[in-house]
Amino acid sequence: MGDASGLSRRSLLRGAFAALAVGGLTGCTRLPVPAPTTTPTGTEERTAENPFGVDKAAALAAVVFGTDPANSYADHQIGMYNTWAGGQVATLTVTANVAADVQPRFDAGNPPDVVENKAMSEEAGTGMPVAAMSTPALVEANRLADLSVLLDAPTIDDPNTKVRDQLMPGTEQLGSFDGTMRVLNYAFHMWGWWYSNTLFADNGWSPANTWDEFLALCDTIKSTGLAPIIHPGLNTEQLGVMVLTAAIKHGGNQVALDIDNLTPESWTNDNLLLAAEQFQELYDQGFLFSGSEELDLSTSRTEWAQGRAAMLPSGSWLERDLDSTVPMTFEMKVAPHPSAEDDEMPYETIFGGTGAGYVIGEAAMNKPGGLEYLRILLSEEASQEFTARTQTLAAVKGAWENLTDPPSGLESMARATRAAGDNIVNVLSTTVPWYPGLQQALQSEMARLTTGQTKADEFCEAMQEAADSLRTDVTVTKFERTS
Repeated sequence: MGDASGLSRRSLLRGAFAALAVGGLTGCTRLPVPAPTTTPTGTEERTAENPFGVDKAAALAAVVFGTDPANSYADHQIGMYNTWAGGQVATLTVTANVAADVQPRFDAGNPPDVVENKAMSEEAGTGMPVAAMSTPALVEANRLADLSVLLDAPTIDDPNTKVRDQLMPGTEQLGSFDGTMRVLNYAFHMWGWWYSNTLFADNGWSPANTWDEFLALCDTIKSTGLAPIIHPGLNTEQLGVMVLTAAIKHGGNQVALDIDNLTPESWTNDNLLLAAEQFQELYDQGFLFSGSEELDLSTSRTEWAQGRAAMLPSGSWLERDLDSTVPMTFEMKVAPHPSAEDDEMPYETIFGGTGAGYVIGEAAMNKPGGLEYLRILLSEEASQEFTARTQTLAAVKGAWENLTDPPSGLESMARATRAAGDNIVNVLSTTVPWYPGLQQALQSEMARLTTGQTKADEFCEAMQEAADSLRTDVTVTKFERTS
């Protein structure tokens, strides 16, 4: 498909989530890191229009991730910076391999002024991984500037509003190391149940608000001969997210904290058991597309888009990934996971987080200019341009407002995110992931659960065994999540 944003498909987005931030996350303890050696503010007079004292005549070098240098969303933002500076002082470099092209400059002490540190899971046509720079390693070596001053700066659009107050939940916290913000995560993603609004309207169906309604809807859909749900059985990450969503909605954010902190019985409790029982029931009732266990991500999405199933669990990159595969009349929409009886969190709660991390080098020549560039990125104009060009929500409150004729999926994501408010949850141990072994265990056990090879209680026990093994393994670095 055409890539109007310079971003790529799901393989690229997986790399972005190496720096995933989350809603509901307000504390994350990591290994101590050194403080920056200099304050990233300039020598010019600081004003509301120039809060970092930038020398507007100074050159600014920006590097962003992308696969099409001639068609990057960042062109617009660079133009905004140059307009603000009053001259063509900012230059943009687009690269599909940030680690290879930028890491040597950090190592040599002459990094670009601002970098979008993203990656893709494999290089097209080679099967070889293409990595982002290791943020923890850069922090430990004191090569990333302190971005805290950005948080207290006035926004471009309202001098009475601080930047920190316009960020989506969790953006500040997961960009921080030992209490110091070093990364600005710019893209927001969410997960949910995707469906064709046209198909639903034609049949008189509506998305379900409760689990009982969801089962009834699936039964009605099945009676027409259509599979209610299709999913990529060869990669059950999406179903794993939905199970975690159900558990957290039922028991509250403490469920996520316990899982991330490898707490005893974090998987063998009523919240996880209820969630696992839901997905066992989907299999037991025959609501899953026959043969889903043999489908990969691409095939399952294509089958869904071609009308062979009614619903698909996925992240918010789905619409852009499918692009021309979806019929013009499809009208793609997304709904939250339905509520169970006595859930602690509301129906509107969604599983989501932020990625696409921007960093400023500690040794950069123009750190104040880099900060101003980030402030511009967070403006209404820049964030809406990013959202429109990439079909991805920016991690800025209201970035989805006033879009001109947005595609149905993007509009639906915006509505769901607005409705969720602060009720945005995530699990870092399996999504970032903090612990790849736990993520792999979740995918494996979800595959077994949704093919009838195991029951809900056995799923919980297997996951607890995996978590306990990690907790007692002294060779694995542990992380602590506090809220």
